[in-house]
Amino acid sequence: MRAWLMKRAENKIRDRARFWGRDRRTSTRETASVRDEDEQVIEACRSLLTPSRVAMAREDLALLEEAFATLSDDHRRVILLSRVAGLSHAEVARTMDKTELATRALLSRAMAKLAILLERK
Repeated sequence: MRAWLMKRAENKIRDRARFWGRDRRTSTRETASVRDEDEQVIEACRSLLTPSRVAMAREDLALLEEAFATLSDDHRRVILLSRVAGLSHAEVARTMDKTELATRALLSRAMAKLAILLERK
């Protein structure tokens, strides 16, 4: 254990020495590197958005919308509030005028029902 800790400490010291030994950063270098990174991200996104992937995503979305539409009103509402709007369980409970425990159970059942409907498609 001691040897491992010593090795980690040496590596940290070596990393810090490399960092401080590099050429000082300048705003022009940082701006250029950000632009290069942005271009790399944009290019990566373009490679992901092939026509076949876009078509598959549209099909998946259509299946999800169809399955979602078959859920009960309470199931749809609890999923929307919790998963889409990102409300906490307490906020969902207040909004739906139920207890937190009830909305947790409702969300669990709603997600299970949605998963079953999507598996059938």
